[in-house]
Amino acid sequence: MAAALDPTPAPLARAVGVQGDRMDLIDEFSAGPHYGAVLEPFLTHVLGVVPKLNPLIRPAPMEPGDAEHDYLKWNMLWASNMVQRSSDNTQTSWSNGRKNPATFPRITSMRLLPNILPFTIDVFARDPDVGITCGDLIDAISDSMRKHAGQADFDSLSASRKKTVSEAYRHNRSRAHGVPGGALGEGLRRLDFLGTDTMFGELERIRML
Repeated sequence: MAAALDPTPAPLARAVGVQGDRMDLIDEFSAGPHYGAVLEPFLTHVLGVVPKLNPLIRPAPMEPGDAEHDYLKWNMLWASNMVQRSSDNTQTSWSNGRKNPATFPRITSMRLLPNILPFTIDVFARDPDVGITCGDLIDAISDSMRKHAGQADFDSLSASRKKTVSEAYRHNRSRAHGVPGGALGEGLRRLDFLGTDTMFGELERIRML
């Protein structure tokens, strides 16, 4: 899942705060309102800042030399309680990192522009004083995927993509392993537009609302 990026980035200073009796660097993705302003979208434009994404919501390391980091594993056909953190065991639902900020600097809202979907996903911070957390972002995607899609969304697709979505619709409501089945009910849902690309991938770039 990718998205558009603007404007041109400006350099950001690493956050500094007090830990114990000395000044230390604080992890820029620490949970809680520890430091720094939470920016409204217009301020990111005015300041020329492009927020950096938390590594937790970036893709898994794929190439030799890629920095090792924890990442999220999630089949987006299912609700966000099925998300797993890569360092957790397979029976553990993701909790470690849900409250950590999704970006640095922190922001109050963003718009995701998925590259294979004909609609956008708007994300808002539950707590404007903290900014969008990783949990806010994943829950927004999950909620969006389960919404019913409009006829105009389907009509905007190419013939080959319509075929893919139609096949996904039937498969997602079948008794096949790993799909929600009849619980989805009638009517095309946004998750059907994923086709076979149902695994949460990368959030490379974002656009401010």
